[in-house]
Amino acid sequence: MSTIDNQTKGRDVAGNHQSPSEDLLISLSRMQECEDTRQFCRVTLQELCRVFPDISRAAFLQIPGRNNDIEVSAVEGSQSISAEEILADFSTVISESLETSDIVAHQNRLAIPFVRGPDIPAVIVIQCAEGFVWSSAQRKLFKQFSENGARGLETTALLQEARLLAYHDVLTSLGNRLSFKKEIQAEIALLQHGETERFAVVQFVLDDLPELNIALGHSSGDELLRSAAEQLDRLFPDAIALARTSGDGFGVCTPITTNEQIALLPDLVNDLFDVYLPEELNLPHLVPRIGISLYPMDGGTSDQLWRNTNIALANTKKPGSPNFCYYDNHIETEILGRVTLNNALREGMTSGQLSLSYQPQINLETGVLTGVEALLRWEREKGKFVPANTFIPIAEASGLLGPISEWVLREACEQRQRWSEQGVPEFPVAVNISLAEFQSDEFVPLVKQVLFETGIPAALLDIELTESVIMRDRGQTKRNMIRLKGIGVRLSIDDFGTGYSSLSYLTHLPASVLKIDKCFVDGVVVNSKDAAIANTIISLGKNLGMEVLAEGVENIEQVEFLKQAGCHQAQGYVFSRPVSADQIVELAEKIF
Repeated sequence: MSTIDNQTKGRDVAGNHQSPSEDLLISLSRMQECEDTRQFCRVTLQELCRVFPDISRAAFLQIPGRNNDIEVSAVEGSQSISAEEILADFSTVISESLETSDIVAHQNRLAIPFVRGPDIPAVIVIQCAEGFVWSSAQRKLFKQFSENGARGLETTALLQEARLLAYHDVLTSLGNRLSFKKEIQAEIALLQHGETERFAVVQFVLDDLPELNIALGHSSGDELLRSAAEQLDRLFPDAIALARTSGDGFGVCTPITTNEQIALLPDLVNDLFDVYLPEELNLPHLVPRIGISLYPMDGGTSDQLWRNTNIALANTKKPGSPNFCYYDNHIETEILGRVTLNNALREGMTSGQLSLSYQPQINLETGVLTGVEALLRWEREKGKFVPANTFIPIAEASGLLGPISEWVLREACEQRQRWSEQGVPEFPVAVNISLAEFQSDEFVPLVKQVLFETGIPAALLDIELTESVIMRDRGQTKRNMIRLKGIGVRLSIDDFGTGYSSLSYLTHLPASVLKIDKCFVDGVVVNSKDAAIANTIISLGKNLGMEVLAEGVENIEQVEFLKQAGCHQAQGYVFSRPVSADQIVELAEKIF
């Protein structure tokens, strides 16, 4: 550009009109503002026709390879003409220009090559009226214009490629998440305020795709993704935007006019991966997780809508939930509540808000306290406790359950040792352990370390495992139970009867206590089926040589039933609510 600029210095310009060289500087500036090469070609011709009104027609020819294959990218002028006619009419000047890498004039036709090093990426051909002759000064201007234009074309091509990479998924030829949100925002901008147009934003992910890649190879996974992209284009022909939004996820934005269309969205996506693609590609059936938000009710910007599909998507991970979810602000409130509670729990762990209460376990024959169950309590505010069934799942999901379980185990053992030092009879203290903690290879060594550091006999520690925990990963569960039994720790099976245990498997476990779940105890007096189940569990436990303990006993009638059935122990409000460690000292001397 500087070469043209230098030529304009010292030139007298009559009135307010600019010289051709100054006009070409403006043209080059406008060309540099183009976002892609097609626009660059079109603007270039428009600017040349503006600066040189004598041009009757012009064409921008791109040469993408070294084989001189020519593409007509833009045509300008008053006459309508095809690409074939352009190449035929200008064949002489085009050929000579490519051979010489220089501007070539033939009568009223002119070819201007864009030269970059050894290559010629483009040639502009222009034509004026019969008898028109380009002056040497004009040809010199064109020479300088072509040098700058070639750099501009190269820069525009590089920017276009960068934008393509930034907004394009190479594997599926769809857009990516950036382009998806950009296209949605552009659609929102087109809608007039107050109008009722609606559209749905659907995001779905294939959680099993990594396993498919491992089992069948990445080529199979890639074929699945490409085919899915093609079918999404067929399923949603009027889509506002389609994109591969992550390695295993897609996004669809589609207009909707009826509630029936909204209700059908999950079926369309599910059928794609459950019916069509498995049959076409002979691949396993996949179950996507689908989150859906609606415009304008669920958000007024693409960012809000995308965020809300993520919130809906997260809700599909809840146990028992279907694989799709429509956004609802109640879901967001619930998630926010869990996050807030999680942060508060982390703070509570370090500020002494966690404590243990102890519920007595009573021998039904003698009425003597024979054990206690340690129950975790969280006093978030003075006098206000968070229920364990609220914060335990949060602790487990956030990775806090491990440190909390270790603290409970240690605190319970230390308290048992303090009771011994106070002369309290040596009954065991029971501690509930989650699946993840019990099946860890580090759990048994942790128990040994805590027993050693606190000084209590192993027989005074009772590890309680729910039936569902025991039935998960049976091998590891049994190994850890055997190791704990080997060092003298007492083992109990909690909530018995609520799972789907194999009785033959249970007979091989080294457990000492079978606990009847409260749901059966509640109805033993008024419901013959509950009474039959309770009797069966008691008989089973006794036949296996185990003690049987009933949970949640709340009235004398239940106590009498359990005594007659031969149940050994019980705990519940009829005897005592969970109490502090100090109160256990008094209750240990009481006959219930």
